[in-house]
Amino acid sequence: MFTDYTKNIELHKKIDLAIDEAENKSSTICEICGRQGSLRADLPWMKTLCDEHYNRRKLKIYDINI
Repeated sequence: MFTDYTKNIELHKKIDLAIDEAENKSSTICEICGRQGSLRADLPWMKTLCDEHYNRRKLKIYDINI
């Protein structure tokens, strides 16, 4: 059922707070594995990745075989 939360100020505030919290957490959790990560802005797309997945992504971008 669709709820028009814009008419309920308290519900709107709770939803906005939940969104803010999720956005803040998303910049510290790896998008791939869920471990501690960092927002990486030096890739073609900004992504939040742990060190392991960040290094793998960089190797893939630059086609480096190790």
